[in-house]
Amino acid sequence: GGGKRYFAQRLFVHNLPYEWGEARLVDEIEACAGRRSVSAAQVLTSADGLSRGMAKVRMETAEAASEAVRSLDGKTLGGRALRVSLEERRDGGGGGVGRGGGRGRGNG
Repeated sequence: GGGKRYFAQRLFVHNLPYEWGEARLVDEIEACAGRRSVSAAQVLTSADGLSRGMAKVRMETAEAASEAVRSLDGKTLGGRALRVSLEERRDGGGGGVGRGGGRGRGNG
């Protein structure tokens, strides 16, 4: 246990083809995770309404979520290699800082 906690049924999709909407994404996920396995999907858009190539997806079960990760992570669709992962919980658990950064005075 590395301390990170995940939402077992929520997926985060990166590198989505920009022309894809929710319906196309849901079709693709359900083709590998099973019919009606997606309970909600949202393609994230910028202020002007254009796709940011990212989406949040809520699955009906944790099993369907891990099946989607297994089947789709790294798969090339629409010329882009999808990155699919379980969404991390951001509820305090451990210092919620991302990798990188290091704008301090020498580390030691």
